[in-house]
Amino acid sequence: MAREPHKQPKEIFSPYSGGPHCGNQGIPGANIAKIDSMALEVALLHVDLMTVMEWVTNTEGQVSELQLEVNTHKKNVTELQSLVTTLNCWVEDVEGRSRRNNLRFVGIPERAEGQSTKLFSEE
Repeated sequence: MAREPHKQPKEIFSPYSGGPHCGNQGIPGANIAKIDSMALEVALLHVDLMTVMEWVTNTEGQVSELQLEVNTHKKNVTELQSLVTTLNCWVEDVEGRSRRNNLRFVGIPERAEGQSTKLFSEE
């Protein structure tokens, strides 16, 4: 994931920085600068955290969609495997039957054809 540059918050006031409602409460200037710097870093981390949370939420949604798709494909594969098994059995049966030359004629006595089956069938 490409990171975006830090977004600067609009305005951050430390309770020690002399913000709109707070006056300087006797804290040395160096400490005020450090506190303000830390507040800015926390705000930037918050922005980064929100970006990561949004990315995770989007990723979770995509994973859920893919799981549904995979489950659908698994079901289809199972159905197709069953169909292939059925068709293989059917093909084996048809191939076996096509190789046999054992025709039965009902109503004609055994050996009625005599010496030549061809002549008997032509009559």
